[in-house]
Amino acid sequence: MENNKVNYRKYFYIATKGLAAIAIALVIITAVAACKDAGGGPDSALQYVELPLWQEFQQRVDDNLPGAYQAVGAMWDSCFPGLPEPLPTLNKSAVYYDAAKVLIELSELWGSKAAPEMNIYAVKCAEIFHAHYTAPGPLNGLAGYVRFPHGLAYLYHDTGQQFYKEALEGCALRSNWASVNPVNERSAYSREVSYAISVYIAAIEAGMDIPNITTLLNHFVDMALSHLDQWHTGDFYNPSDNFRQPFMVGLSMNSLIEYYEKVYKDPRIPAAIKIMLDDLWEQSWDIIDANTPGGNYSVYTLGYGAFWYWADFANGKWVNDINNMPSSLNLNPDTNMNLASVYAWYARWLKENRSSSTRLAKSYLDKSVLIWEGYVINGYMGYADILWQGCRYVSDFVREYRRFYGE
Repeated sequence: MENNKVNYRKYFYIATKGLAAIAIALVIITAVAACKDAGGGPDSALQYVELPLWQEFQQRVDDNLPGAYQAVGAMWDSCFPGLPEPLPTLNKSAVYYDAAKVLIELSELWGSKAAPEMNIYAVKCAEIFHAHYTAPGPLNGLAGYVRFPHGLAYLYHDTGQQFYKEALEGCALRSNWASVNPVNERSAYSREVSYAISVYIAAIEAGMDIPNITTLLNHFVDMALSHLDQWHTGDFYNPSDNFRQPFMVGLSMNSLIEYYEKVYKDPRIPAAIKIMLDDLWEQSWDIIDANTPGGNYSVYTLGYGAFWYWADFANGKWVNDINNMPSSLNLNPDTNMNLASVYAWYARWLKENRSSSTRLAKSYLDKSVLIWEGYVINGYMGYADILWQGCRYVSDFVREYRRFYGE
C-alpha cells in the first residue's frame, strides 16, 4: 500500500512544542489520488479482500466515525489550552487503544475514500495522549496497559517532529513497567508485557538511546513466550493466574510477531504461536446461535463466530466461564481482529517457510477469514474506544492476507 501512504507533512505541522497547536492544511494530493480507482470502491491494493464484506466493513466504520470524532473533540476541548486537574482518565477514553494508529491505518486502507478528518483526528489523539500521559510532569509512571507507541511512531517517522519522539520516549522511559523483574512472568500481566515489547521496538526504530534496551526487550520477549506456555500447559508462575482471555493472548502474539518481523526471527515464536492458535480454536472459538449461553444475543446476526471472553483452568483443562461477567455476553466479536491478524500471519509464515504445508497454511487463513467475518457482521462500533479496539489490527490482517497471495 505504499502508493496510498499519506504524507502528513502536507496535512499538518506542529506549530509549537509541549502543548502543540495544529495548523491544518487541507490539500489535494493529486499524485495519490491518481493511483486510486475512480469508481468509489476500495483501491486495487485490496483486491484480495472479499469486496462485499470489505464494503460492509468500510460503511459500518464510516457510519460510526462521526460519533468517535465527537468524543475525541470533547476530550480535546477539555485538555487544551491548559492541563486540567485531575487529569482525564485514559482507560476507556476516546483515545484509548491507540486511536492514532487506527485512524492512520484506516486512512491508508480507505485510499481515495479517506477523508482528511482521519488524519486530523489522528494528530489530535496523539497530542492528547502525549500532553496528558507521556509528557514530562507530575507523572508517577505511565501504567503498563496504556503504553501505545504505534500511532506516535507513524507520526514521528513521517514528520520528523521531535514532539512525537518525545512522546515515544515518555512511553519507553516514564513507565512503571520499564525494568527487568521476575514478577513479569505472571500471565496476569500479559498485556503490560506485550505492550513493553512494542514500545521498545518503536524506541529502537526511532534511534533512541535507552540504557539496557536490548536486555529489556529480550526479557519481555521471554516473558511473553512464558505466558503462552502457561496458557497451554496450565503450569502457572502464580497459581492465582489460572484464567485465560483470548484477546489478551492475541495481544501477546501480535507483539511477538512484531519482534519476529522487525528484530530477530526467533524460532520459538512461530512454534509457540501455532500451539496457541490450535488451543484457542479448539477451546475458545464458537459460533453464535440460538443456544449460545450467557446474555442476549438477539442483537447479533446468528451463524457468525467469536471467541469466548474468559476461560478458567480447572481439573487439568480449560472451561469457558459463562458467569465471569454476568451482565455481558460471553462471546465477544468486538475483539476478533487481534486474533484474525495472528491466524493470517501464521498462514502466510507457514506457506513461505514450509513449502509442503500449503494446504495446512490455507486452513489457518480460512480461520482468519471466519474471524474477520464475525467482526464485520457483529462487532460493535458505537463507542470510540470500542471502535479503535476492534479496528486496531485490521490493517495487520489485510497485510498478511495479501501477502499470503503473494502481493
